[in-house]
Amino acid sequence: MGRYVAPPHGSAVPEDVTAAGTPGSPAGGVLEPAAPAESAEPADGPARGRPGSDVPVLVWALVALHVALMLSFAMLYPAMYGYDEPQHVDMAYAYSKGHGVYDPGERWLSTGVRNGERGPSYPPSRPFTDHEILERDQRRSFDAQGGDTPYRDSLPNQMVQHPPLYYLLGAAVLDLPGVSGMGYDRQIWLLRMLSVLMLAPLPLLAWAAARALLGPGPPALVAAVLPLAVPGLTRIGASVNNDALMALVGSLLVYLLARVLAGDLRARTGALVGAVLLAGLLTKGFALVLPPVAAAAYLVAALRHRRFPVAPAALVVVLSAAGGLWWLRNLLAYGAVQPLGVGPENVEEILGPRRPGGTLADFVPAFVEQVSSRLWGGIGLAEGPRLSPALTTGWSVALVALVVVGVAVGAGGRWGRAALAVLTLPALLTLLVVFAAAYSNYRNHGGSYVGIHGRYLYVGLVGLAVAFAVGLDRLARLAGRHGPGLARRLPAMVLAAALLSQLVACKTIVGAWWTPARASGLRAELGGALTGIARWSPFPAVPTYAPFVLAVGLAVLAVVVAVVPSSRPGGHRAETPQPG
Repeated sequence: MGRYVAPPHGSAVPEDVTAAGTPGSPAGGVLEPAAPAESAEPADGPARGRPGSDVPVLVWALVALHVALMLSFAMLYPAMYGYDEPQHVDMAYAYSKGHGVYDPGERWLSTGVRNGERGPSYPPSRPFTDHEILERDQRRSFDAQGGDTPYRDSLPNQMVQHPPLYYLLGAAVLDLPGVSGMGYDRQIWLLRMLSVLMLAPLPLLAWAAARALLGPGPPALVAAVLPLAVPGLTRIGASVNNDALMALVGSLLVYLLARVLAGDLRARTGALVGAVLLAGLLTKGFALVLPPVAAAAYLVAALRHRRFPVAPAALVVVLSAAGGLWWLRNLLAYGAVQPLGVGPENVEEILGPRRPGGTLADFVPAFVEQVSSRLWGGIGLAEGPRLSPALTTGWSVALVALVVVGVAVGAGGRWGRAALAVLTLPALLTLLVVFAAAYSNYRNHGGSYVGIHGRYLYVGLVGLAVAFAVGLDRLARLAGRHGPGLARRLPAMVLAAALLSQLVACKTIVGAWWTPARASGLRAELGGALTGIARWSPFPAVPTYAPFVLAVGLAVLAVVVAVVPSSRPGGHRAETPQPG
């Protein structure tokens, strides 16, 4: 089997394939299909599009900034105030104690974790700053404040409905030397760092996926910026939540499939695709949409490159089937692919009483609004505080419109539009699953809006980022002779919009959850908020404030690098494609 050679500078198809233009080329013409050749032998050195090979300085700056933002958000949210964070923490704690898989309704929150919920209501009815919290030296570990004995004061832990991979990784963190004796808030902070690590490479993977399929240039850099424009994603990275692992799985898959679509039909790449699918299927039910995405990618790749990769496809099928055993077990044991984790006797506690709901016409507008709001601004619990509808709607409209334009433009070469469309499938198929499940709940449980969360789409964010970047680049190049210059400025422009969104999100959370209710004046409000954040933090003031200072510094650095691109090999001016 031939080896993979990624597109050269300015090309969106294998090396000996030409096209009338590419999304990243100054020519900016309409992409016409060209006949892909058979796989060529590899050039010396690393394959283009591989993360770590000739990565522009801007991309590394974006990765560092993304991490700093997540570290900052980890200080803005007290322990247990992520989405379903007590339940996710409890599952990691259970696995750390050697407990196996639970049946629905069979796992109650442990006393140790339940006693870690020291804060006010969920969500808080007034700022945390106005509430008392134990001094840091009085915050005991999970073991010391009740351990793993069941605490039956509420519903069972519904997270038993998920496969064990994320929780096994969390258990490994809790089992590290010295962790079992830490205060519960520091134990949770360490689990949050696992989420930070999982989401850290998303800007890099977005750049690498775009570069593998499109070649280097402004679209690849714009794709790298887009994950930073989503405060809800930043918040997930600062929480204990299995959506972080799902986002990593989806991003890795999109990157690998971009290589496949560009001509990487090796068995080794097929094994990596299969391994990623296996990891996803052992993490969350939404991963069930991913094997069809991989199948579509290999079909389009076969059409683009005129040969079907039998060995890679077989590896993908075998490893996907192994991951599917968990879901087959559910079907055989419980009669459902994913039964509700609280158990059948508690379903109405979650969904409401069973009675007819509204119509599809009533449901769709509310569904669209909630997905849009929570995709970008899922920063509260679950509704408030919320980002401005103008901000979230603006981003959503821009994303949808530019993704449509991007798919219409395509990736160049034969079946180029289909190739780019494949990368959007993880998000699209996940959205369809969320819609079907939410509408079923709405129709059968009296108009209940349950399970509508924008964060579920983060599994496909990198694929959307690639299509978004192509669409934005094409619109910029319609500006005549000013088009190429405008296209080169797009990464800086999108970065500015992303930083504004993050700033608004941070201000919204601080204003709602940390500014003392009776504070008057900017100085008193800011001082009170900083004092409250430090008091609730797992760490003293200096390490608590350090991520915010680091984020500001890295934001300035990223803007400078984006606005004043370097002419050195690592800078993105040198990466701009030239007409082929």
